[in-house]
Amino acid sequence: MSGSVSPTSPDALLPLVRLLETIAATDSPVDDFLAALSGAIAAWVQSDGAVVWMSEAVGWKIRVANLEGQERRSLETIASPPLAKILSDVCQSGVSAVIPEGGPGGAPSRTSLVIPLRPEGEKPHAFQVVVTGRNEDTCRELIRWLRGMVQQVTTSRAQRKTSGRSDSFFESLEPFTLALGRSLRTRDVSTVAANDGRALLNCDRVSVLERRGRRVRTLAVSGQAYVHRRSPVIRSLERLARSVLRQRDSLVFSGGEETIPADLAKLLSDYLIESNARVLLIVPLIENEPEIPASEREKQRNRRPALVIGGIVFEQIRDGDLSDLFRERCELLSRHVASALTLARTHEQIFLRPLWAAIGRWKDGLLGWPLVRTAIFLGLAAAVAWILIFVPWRFRIDGVGQLMPARQQNVFAPWDGEIVELAVQTGHTVSEGQPLLRIKNHELTAQVLSLQNQILEKEQLIAALDAQIDESTKSPDRNEEVKVRGQREQARVELVGLKTQHGVLKQRESELLVRAERAGVVVTFQVQELLLRRPVRRGELLLEIMDDTGPWRLELKIPERHIGHLREAQGQAESLPVEFVLGTRPDTTWTGTLDRLATRTSTSEDGEHVVEAYASIGNDVTDRRIGADVRAKIDCGHRSLGYVLFGDAIDFVRRRVFW
Repeated sequence: MSGSVSPTSPDALLPLVRLLETIAATDSPVDDFLAALSGAIAAWVQSDGAVVWMSEAVGWKIRVANLEGQERRSLETIASPPLAKILSDVCQSGVSAVIPEGGPGGAPSRTSLVIPLRPEGEKPHAFQVVVTGRNEDTCRELIRWLRGMVQQVTTSRAQRKTSGRSDSFFESLEPFTLALGRSLRTRDVSTVAANDGRALLNCDRVSVLERRGRRVRTLAVSGQAYVHRRSPVIRSLERLARSVLRQRDSLVFSGGEETIPADLAKLLSDYLIESNARVLLIVPLIENEPEIPASEREKQRNRRPALVIGGIVFEQIRDGDLSDLFRERCELLSRHVASALTLARTHEQIFLRPLWAAIGRWKDGLLGWPLVRTAIFLGLAAAVAWILIFVPWRFRIDGVGQLMPARQQNVFAPWDGEIVELAVQTGHTVSEGQPLLRIKNHELTAQVLSLQNQILEKEQLIAALDAQIDESTKSPDRNEEVKVRGQREQARVELVGLKTQHGVLKQRESELLVRAERAGVVVTFQVQELLLRRPVRRGELLLEIMDDTGPWRLELKIPERHIGHLREAQGQAESLPVEFVLGTRPDTTWTGTLDRLATRTSTSEDGEHVVEAYASIGNDVTDRRIGADVRAKIDCGHRSLGYVLFGDAIDFVRRRVFW
């Protein structure tokens, strides 16, 4: 090849391309392939030598060398440390290197071109070719063409050998597809697609993203149990994927001369900086569409295109290329993932899906004998419900209270004072008008004595005025008599007033002796300790007297929530029967009649709102003891059995839920 002809000109490239195609098509061992490749390239660039270096544990060793047109293999030569470092950097970064070597006067005379090389199933290799008399620009153009041709030859050889034997990709595709269909949750499907897809394609990272409206979110990243949505890498990936999915076309980047749209270039650059990826492929996931019969295709020609439901991202961190075979496999895997993701999204969009799933499981469980048992259970439940609703039962309202005599007297203090005398004890039987106790009011006594003294003084004054009148009648002057008579009349009027006040106070003093208004028994407990020598105030309750020889009654407390039922029952019957038991005789049941219901609500000691009720009883009740505890049931007619059993719960729901 003449030095005047450029190695990258079409005339020079065509023979090399044909030769490399022939080398790639041969089914020779790797060593023969590398030797033929190095010899062809050395002849093309008119090089003094070409070497294929192989990485070993001891360093970089020559595997194949073509020096001065002679082929040598398995040399024991080890690369020097500076060269070994260059070879390692080239293989790790995936970037070819141009290494000038100094000549006389500092001008480069020789230049080494180093290209990363990775034969199929082999350790990292590097291809070094030495050229002379080439300037830097020519060397850079030359190494760009060399790198592309070497990668094309190795890829073509790998594809040919892969297509000629049983492909492990298709052997693993069926388990991968089955794993996608094991779950109908989008997150599970995405996790399987990311992790199993990475192993299936032997790439460094696979990410699955979902699109809902304008929002794109990352569902799974291979090798990560959890996606950190706030991390810069994920945010940058989602921004890039949002723009790619909007265009409905795949994005391919392998570090070559790909044409990237202007609106994606900045986003792609930002993501590559964050992720350190060297090869990137983003494939949109298109929603599956149902099969359309040929007769309806014409009608649905103008319908909207299928939705883009997400995207799948394939990445290589190390240097590599996007061969046609790799892209075809990515497209195939993406279609399977899109199908599974469509089904999962459709399943999750079902309204009330957990409820329908539970109903479906319940329906499937009714086959066979379970159906018979369910029918029996439903029949029994229907029978019980019919009985609870339509069978009448006696509806009775509970009440608690005491057994008390109907005739009672409460003795109150008539005036303020101190009880100085007590004539009765607890349990004493008293008759009507019998003195019970005496109250002493020192102020009232002082007022009585003061009035008595004033009355005595007025009487003495009137007697003196009468004597003056008698004397004045003997005097010829009548004026003195008239004056004295006026004074006497004034004194008499004042005397009448004083006597009236004295009478009122005496009456009040007589009332301080408290008497029984009716016969009965004193039921107040510990009367002596409670009342004697104790100051009391007017209106204070002192004693309770009850006639235990007369009629008796029940004093009941009915919960407020039951008053409506009692009112309704009283409107239908003149009197309501009452059954009760006494605390003194719990083994015997007596009957009575509800007489009266209070018109106001009070609060019991337990804080419950109650209404007082009174019921009369017959004389056949034995062991009557004042204040004995009573538990009574008031008959309010008939209600449904269900309300009789669960009335409190029904009323509670009515009060709490409906109000």
